[in-house]
Amino acid sequence: MFGDLFEGDDSSVSNNQYGKEKKLKTNALEPPAPREFTNLSGIRNQGGTCYLNSLLQTLHFTPEFREALFSLGSEELGIYYKAICTLFHVCIPYLHNWTIIRRILF
Repeated sequence: MFGDLFEGDDSSVSNNQYGKEKKLKTNALEPPAPREFTNLSGIRNQGGTCYLNSLLQTLHFTPEFREALFSLGSEELGIYYKAICTLFHVCIPYLHNWTIIRRILF
């Protein structure tokens, strides 16, 4: 279903319904520029973004995942290490208040 979600040509979308092959032109946008102190910019929406976002949110609120993520060092995470740590450490004190978290992230 999502086998080629992150591959292929970004300038068109294939519509293969009822055996017809039709190419639809899309206006593929680049991800937004990095924001403020986290230096995060989001992901390109290719149709499965809402599912990935739900998965990431669920994993973030799973203690085992957070502990495993925090146990990773800069060698494993590379350039994302500082951004991920900053993001989680800023949001954790506000887990009870989604309004504040939305202001921090968006």
